[in-house]
Amino acid sequence: MRTLRGRDDDGFTLIELMVVIVIIGILTGIALPALASQKSKARGAALKSNLRDAALAQEARATADLPYAGPGEIDALVAEGYDVSAAISLTIVDDSMTNAGGGYCLKAQTIGLNEFMYYAKTGPMAGTPTTTACVAS
Repeated sequence: MRTLRGRDDDGFTLIELMVVIVIIGILTGIALPALASQKSKARGAALKSNLRDAALAQEARATADLPYAGPGEIDALVAEGYDVSAAISLTIVDDSMTNAGGGYCLKAQTIGLNEFMYYAKTGPMAGTPTTTACVAS
């Protein structure tokens, strides 16, 4: 003989489970864009940090009475303690800063960001990572 289940049985109904799944989906939809934004900010912070490290290596060369590393001389920065990152491409830009006052300009880009960051020894934005290209002062 079959008996009907009572209301006090353990377990969840299908409707209750579906409501929980819908709520989880809504919360995920809210959280993912915020997470993507934070990921972009983290990449930007890593890029700025990497530029500062390269600038410190340039200054270490100057302290040792060596000329600033020029275009294509990333190995000279590595010799001064600069740690090359696989996710960041660094370029030493020759924009006539050497002739205009003995400065340097570093240009870097990271995976996932479409903009370049610059770090200059001289000029209006000297000493600050910026998206503005270096200008000799």
